[in-house]
Amino acid sequence: PEPGKTTGSGAVVQQPQKTAKKPKAVLTDNGWSYFDIPVEQDDPVLGPADAPVTLVAIKDFECSYCRFVTYQTKPLKQKHKDSVRFVFKHYPLGKACNPNMTTDMHPEACEAAVATQCARRQGAFWPFHDKTFDSQGSLNTRKLLSIADALKLDRGLFERCLKSPDSWSEVKQQVVQARQLGLEGTPTVFINGRELPSVHPLAIETALRQALLDTGSTELPLDEHGIFPN
Repeated sequence: PEPGKTTGSGAVVQQPQKTAKKPKAVLTDNGWSYFDIPVEQDDPVLGPADAPVTLVAIKDFECSYCRFVTYQTKPLKQKHKDSVRFVFKHYPLGKACNPNMTTDMHPEACEAAVATQCARRQGAFWPFHDKTFDSQGSLNTRKLLSIADALKLDRGLFERCLKSPDSWSEVKQQVVQARQLGLEGTPTVFINGRELPSVHPLAIETALRQALLDTGSTELPLDEHGIFPN
């Protein structure tokens, strides 16, 4: 029987899924964009909303390379604080929030992601984010609660949020968005909608500097060691 038709036994034959085509590049006011990545109200953001350059980082709190990239690129947030909007999105490799996982690669990553979203609701996403990466390898519920206590968050509010379907839904929605972008692993970084082929810290900073030039910026942070071509 044809896809979508009913068999004699009453079963419906499923329509085969089509492979998503890679989007075509579009020339925007901020340069060439390959993906239209929405920045939602519940996305953690650092930097001005009208910044000419937006960097979207998609990470997993149990991913060791995500932690390395986070540590190595932390100075960029200060160096480009007035010209770049830094956006964090979740893609935990855990079955509790990611239906694409056939094995529970990172079983504590989903709750850790939800915990950081709960911290965001109390204005503490970025310090909680840092302490969560610092605690990689022991991200159980007790540890997440201890981080909340260390940051002096409202314990009752935080615990209720950690169990709330709404906060879990925030993370699950970001997982859906990541899959729509063709994401298969972490970390992945986009600058003005264009996925970087490498997430090495020097590659990220090089791409940021080029994006700033492409959008008309005339001043770049000082290159003290003469590393970058621009």
